[in-house]
This record gives sequence, structure tokens and C-alpha cells, in this order.
Amino acid sequence: TIRALKIVWTCPAAAATWELDSLGLYGELISLYTVPGTTGPTDNSELDIYPTGTTAADLLQGLGENAIDNATANDINIIYTGTSNHPVACGFYDLVITNNSVNAATGTIILFLRA
Repeated sequence: TIRALKIVWTCPAAAATWELDSLGLYGELISLYTVPGTTGPTDNSELDIYPTGTTAADLLQGLGENAIDNATANDINIIYTGTSNHPVACGFYDLVITNNSVNAATGTIILFLRA
């Protein structure tokens, strides 16, 4: 079974950072799809997914680098380099967008997980 989790995000009006804390994710993360909103973020912004409360181990292992574009949707197959393995999520995670400098930027992230 493949599940799609749609997350619509907006940076604060006076800030260019965005974070969603303690999102429950369970299953293999097989792909992600990003769509810029009407106020697009900085081109090639990064998406990281960390276990809640830490920035020590990005679940994407860098595969979310340049995943968020200013005007273009991205479909990213999530497979660890040199393997055929997808990251496995089991718990609560923080989603963080970095390298964006546009205040009030908006967009959508869709995570596809296989149970």
C-alpha cells in the first residue's frame, strides 16, 4: 500500500524559514513531490527530515538538497546512493526547509510512503 501525505507550507511573513515539528511517519519513503506556491521560495532550497528534537541524522541523507524550486515542481525518487534501498521512517520527524531567503514563501510537499 502506498500512501500520499500532502503538506502545504508557508513561511512566516517576517521570516524565510519553515519547520513542521513532530510529524508521524511510518513506512518506506519512496518519493517526494514538491510544488512552489504563489510566492515561490528561493530556487534550489533544501528539504531535510530529522528525527524530532535532533538535526543529527537527515532521513533523506542529502537527497532533499535542491528539492524546493522557485517556479518548477520536482518529483524525486528517494533511493540511497549506491543501493536500491529507500529510507525507512518509524516515528516522529521534523521537516525543515533551508536555504530559502524569501519571506512568506509558500509551497506544497507530497511524501509517498509504502507501508
